[in-house]
Amino acid sequence: MLRALVVVSATTMVLEAQVAATLPHTVLVRMPAPVQSALAAVDPTTGVVSPLPTFASANLPPLALAQDPFDGALLVALDGGSGGSLVVRLVPNGGAYAEFVLGSYPAPVVALAVAGDQLLVGLGGPGGGVFAQPRRGGSGAMLLPQPNLAALHVSSPSTVTLAWHGVAGTGSASAGTATVDLATATAVWGPFAFPPTATAITGVVDLPTAVPRQLLAFADGSYALFTGILSQPPVPVATTPPLPNGGAAALRPAGATSIEGVAVGGVAFPFLYTIDAWTGQVVVRSGPLPGDPVDVAYGLSAQAHVLGFGVGCGPVPLAHGVSGLPQLGSTFAFDVVAPPQTVVFLAAGLDDFANGTLPGPLPGGCLLHVAPDVVLALVTDVLGTAVQPLAVPNLTNLLGVAVFTQWAHLSGTGFSLSAAFASRVGW
Repeated sequence: MLRALVVVSATTMVLEAQVAATLPHTVLVRMPAPVQSALAAVDPTTGVVSPLPTFASANLPPLALAQDPFDGALLVALDGGSGGSLVVRLVPNGGAYAEFVLGSYPAPVVALAVAGDQLLVGLGGPGGGVFAQPRRGGSGAMLLPQPNLAALHVSSPSTVTLAWHGVAGTGSASAGTATVDLATATAVWGPFAFPPTATAITGVVDLPTAVPRQLLAFADGSYALFTGILSQPPVPVATTPPLPNGGAAALRPAGATSIEGVAVGGVAFPFLYTIDAWTGQVVVRSGPLPGDPVDVAYGLSAQAHVLGFGVGCGPVPLAHGVSGLPQLGSTFAFDVVAPPQTVVFLAAGLDDFANGTLPGPLPGGCLLHVAPDVVLALVTDVLGTAVQPLAVPNLTNLLGVAVFTQWAHLSGTGFSLSAAFASRVGW
C-alpha cells in the first residue's frame, strides 16, 4: 500500500528531474500595481527563470520569503498597509496556490525563517524583534525583542543569528549582531555592536567558522565580514565584479556548511547570485529576474533526507524511527518502539497541512500531524518493535516528493501518538 502511495504521488506532485544539489530556488519580486507581488523559480542547474502562479494577496507589496523545509510550502510576508504586515502560507494546488493567512503583525516584516516546527517572523522598527509561532499557523509570541532588526539566519537547529541597524534615539543606537539560543532566548555569542552604517543592512549569514563571524549585506550592494569578538567594525569585502547600488537586496545562506551566501540584487542588478565570503567572488546563477527582486528562498536539498517534527503524546510512549534514506530505487523503512506484542497504527500521507486542518486533535487530545492517506495496522514483536518498509521506484519525477508518517496506539483513553517524520525522496 505504501508503494502505491508513492507512485500515485507522481501524478499530483511532479518535479523536474535534477542533477543539482537542490531543487529550484524561489525569488519574491516587486511588480507594478495592481499585482505587486510575484514569484519566480530558478533552475539550480541551468539558471532558467520561470514564473510561478499568482496568489490571492498578490495585490499587496512584497516584504520577505521563506520555504517550509518539511512540506515545501512558500511563506510570504506582505505589506498590509499602515505600517503592518501579513504573512501567508502558499500551498501548491494543481496549477495554482491555495493561500492561508498565518498572521498579521503591527510592524514591517524584514525576514522569515523556519526553525524546527516554528516560524520565525523578523519584525523591524523600534519595537522590532523575532516573533515565533507554529510554522503551520497558530498563536505565537515575541521571542526575542530587538529594536531595528534588519535580518536573521537560523544558524543551527537551535540558534538564530540576528543583525540590526543602529538608529539614534531608539533602543539600539548602535548596529550589531548576536547569536541566540531559541529554547532559552539567551545570547550564545554577543551581542556585538558596531557603529551605525550609512546604508541599511539587508542580510546576514553566520559563517561556519571556529570564531563567530558573519557576512553582512547592505542596500548599496556592498558586503562586509564582521567578527564581533575582535571588537572591530565590519571589514569590507570587495566584490568581483563590483555590484551596483541596490545589488544586494537580500542575502541567504547557501547551505548549512557553506562559506557562500546566495543573494538577489534589486532592479539595478536583477539576478540571483552566490558570493564567496572570503574572496568576494560573485557568480551569477540565474537569468534576468522580473521586476524588482526582494528576497530569495534557497532550494530544498535534492538529496534524500528525513526531518522530524512534532512531539510524542499520550500515556503509551511511541518512538518513531526511520532506517535508511528515501533514495530513488532503494528501500527504506519506518519503525516504532512501543509496548511488546501490541497493535500500532502507521499513518502515512503526502501532506502535513491538509488545507489548514493539520495538526489536529484525535480522541485523547494528541495531535495528528500527517494526512492519513494510508493507515496500516502492525503488531509489535516481543521487543516492542514494528517495521514497515517502503520501496521507492527509480522514477526521477518522484524527486522532491515527501511522505509524512506518524505512529499511533489506541487505548481506552484515546490515541497516543509519536512524533512525525517528513521523508523527502532524493538522490
